Amino acid sequence: MPCLRLIVQSDNHQETVEFGQDEILVGRSTDGDLPGLILMDEAVSRKHARIWRALDGYWIEDLGSTLGTKKKGGPLMGAERVFAGDYFELGDTVLTIEQADITETDADLDELFDVHMSGGFGVGDECVDSNPAAQIRIVAHEEVFTPQAGTGTGENPSELGNWSWLNDEKSQIAAQLHPTSVYGQLTEIFAYEDSLQGSLEIAVKSIVKIMEQVERGAVLLLNDNRTKLEFCANYPAFEPAFSSTLALSALTTGKAFIWKTESGGITSTSIKRLNIKCGLYAPLAYGSNQLGILCVDSTSSKTRFTEDDLTFFISLSQVLGALIQLKNN
Repeated sequence: MPCLRLIVQSDNHQETVEFGQDEILVGRSTDGDLPGLILMDEAVSRKHARIWRALDGYWIEDLGSTLGTKKKGGPLMGAERVFAGDYFELGDTVLTIEQADITETDADLDELFDVHMSGGFGVGDECVDSNPAAQIRIVAHEEVFTPQAGTGTGENPSELGNWSWLNDEKSQIAAQLHPTSVYGQLTEIFAYEDSLQGSLEIAVKSIVKIMEQVERGAVLLLNDNRTKLEFCANYPAFEPAFSSTLALSALTTGKAFIWKTESGGITSTSIKRLNIKCGLYAPLAYGSNQLGILCVDSTSSKTRFTEDDLTFFISLSQVLGALIQLKNN
């Protein structure tokens, strides 16, 4: 279960507190419906800071407190991702993050998963579907980025912040195996289309056409407070499909992967109608700023995605993530 554990240190006092809620307020007084962490510190404002669980992890922001909030000695500027080992100064009180888990330990991707055909899903909705759609098996996976304690929100494209990009060498190999015009084509789409929505609709169609075995594709993006993944674009236009289980796995682990349905396993009406056989998922991110998910699938039982396909797909997701970030700016 998701869990946030903090060590609270003040003059001659130390205690460990644990929260399982999606959002908490921190201050001298926390009136309202939200659970709160009350700090008996005159230098702390009544409503000093907020910590909440997003789809990609826990986040913290200062609520306009009188003396502000410091992270590892420096001022907290805007919302920042929370990692185990981080410490925050609120007045004369120090909050040290001992645990900030949003997923089960050692979660196994080879499990039952759900399928949705519209809308999106948010914090608290991850397990809303009690009827799994199919039994799957992860064929291959590669780490796209790894969470690391650090600073920066990633708003500046030159700052990599809390996420370190991996597979640079493999990305170069993928670029050699596939025409560089592929990446140029995506860049041109974003340059000439006015809206992000329009850019993504054409981009997803292009990716489906580029990857010969792929028949369907979709992009889901995190909303502004990062508590919900929402459909932004898909191709073809009818019956978009995604798995919240697989989307969360890609988002929280930083891994892209190939999956396939297991023959003879559980198969729901949705899976039968959509005829999903296999696919790929990859997280979309730029620097420290996680953006969402790119997913594609195939209806053919003869489709065999390879590790080269996965490497190329990761390269596409990295280019797409950078273009989305620039478009948002």
